[in-house]
Parts: sequence; C-alpha cells; structure tokens
Amino acid sequence: MTRPDDELQVEARRLREGLASGRLTRARVGVAAALGAPAARCVVGDVTEGPRPPRAWSLGPLRLGRSRAVRGLEAWALALCRAGRDVTEQVAGAALTLLPPRWSALEPHLDLALSDEATDDERAAEKAAALCADLVLAGHASAAAVEDRVREHLLAWGLGRRERPAWSGALEPEAEGPGSSPLVRLARCLLEDARARGAARVVVRREQGAARVLFEEGGALRERMAIPLRTLPALVARLACLAGLDALPGAPPQRGAFAGALPGGSAGERVVVATAPAPGVACELALEGHRAGGPDPGRAAGPPG
Repeated sequence: MTRPDDELQVEARRLREGLASGRLTRARVGVAAALGAPAARCVVGDVTEGPRPPRAWSLGPLRLGRSRAVRGLEAWALALCRAGRDVTEQVAGAALTLLPPRWSALEPHLDLALSDEATDDERAAEKAAALCADLVLAGHASAAAVEDRVREHLLAWGLGRRERPAWSGALEPEAEGPGSSPLVRLARCLLEDARARGAARVVVRREQGAARVLFEEGGALRERMAIPLRTLPALVARLACLAGLDALPGAPPQRGAFAGALPGGSAGERVVVATAPAPGVACELALEGHRAGGPDPGRAAGPPG
C-alpha cells in the first residue's frame, strides 16, 4: 500500500522533472503552490496561501451592479492574473467554459477575454478579472461556480496535468442570418470578397496601428483592407470556430478547414484556416476548389460591405 508521503514525493519528482525539461515553468508550478497543492509547495517552497476573495468589510462601498461576492471574485481573479500573461489566459479560458459551447454565447464576452499583443499585462489581467464578474452579472454562473472552475483548472494546469481549458463539447459556429453580429458579417464578407476576386489565399497580418488583410491574386499578395487591431483577436477566434479549432484565449497555432462555406460556389469548395502560422501573421486562409487568379465573371469586385 502506497503511503501518502510516498505519493507526495512521486508527484514532487514529476514536477521537478518537468521544470528541468522546460515543460513546466517555476511560475506555473507556483500558481498550483499558491492554490494549496502540497507537491507544488515541496518544489517551489512554502508559499502563502493563494488569493482568496476579500472579506466583505475590506471591499468598501459597492459599485452599481456589483455585489460583495462579485467584487470579491473579481479581486481574487485579478490577484491570480498578476502572476503573468499565461496565467491570465488560463483564467479567462477556464471562466469561459462555463458558457454553453456556442458562438452566440461566447461572442458577447470576447472583448474582455481576448487581448492583443499591444495590451499590457496589467490591463489584460484587469480584463480577465472583469470577465469573471461579467459572467456572474449576466446570469451564467454564481461567483462560487466561477471561482471553483478557475481554481480546478489552474491546479491541474499548474501541476502539468492539463494544458488548456476546454468545453465539454465542440464550439458550435451556428447558422448565420440577418440578425448576425457585425463580427460574424465581417468574417463572411472577407470570405465572399476573396472568392469574388478569385483569391487563392488570404493573409491577415498584425502591424503597428492596424491589421492588414492581403489577398493573393495572380501569385502576388496585395493589400485589400485594414481592420482595427482591437477587432483582430475576435475575428481570428471566429475563423477558428468555423474550422472547428480552439477559439479560447491564448490558443496555440492551429490548422483546420471547413467546407461549403462560400455562397455561390461549388459544393467542393473549402477554406483551410491556419492561426498564427508565422511571426506577425495572425491568420492565413487558403481557398480551395474554386477558380483562382481573378474575379468571377459577372460578379462585382468592389470592397465588402
């Protein structure tokens, strides 16, 4: 029979091996230690117990719409996120998995969940903490449920047992219609415009001040439009969702495809989506199964509207 002390040493040895190989970082294991994991404490030292929701008397006057429980959750999440940008992404992603796995449920919370590279770490931490509160105020979960979900995920992540938060099922892109959001329409217009112009490839580059969308026409890349940087992370998340990829914050480079997505095209058409395929490139789309090289005959080639 294995004694608890033996199990603790085995787990601590595994964590040390992960640190030595570079698979784990000291900051990552430190999060698990701060949340009370004994093996993590053996490895990084005895640390003060992790952030807890502040006592009600320490919160001061309530802001409009914020109960003490919600403000306590927000303060707790902010303290966690200040451990680093990677922790911030894990907190935001874990909180979002309390939502139903549908694009229409995810999109209203993306502004708080996603931060572009220009966002400093403190601002990103504040947004992730506000997201946790937002989910409670929107009625998706209680403050206790959000804390439990974030805590459970961070413990598993800090101990190297899990790399990413995830929904229980695949994220559903859902059918588009007249009431679709501006972001959904932007993704659709981009694809329709690329097909109308006969583009073989679409490259979305992240540059200072804006994101540049380039179409490959006749073997050459030409700039087609610019979009605000603040829109870019959500646009990439939408395209990832269409391709069945991970749309949560901090997703690694991915590649996937979706078929039959271009109106007016043939059933054999598909779009291959690659996220973060190269430095400075946020997303790349390859349009397969249609005639590349020029606009479709009889179809307007003006900018998407």
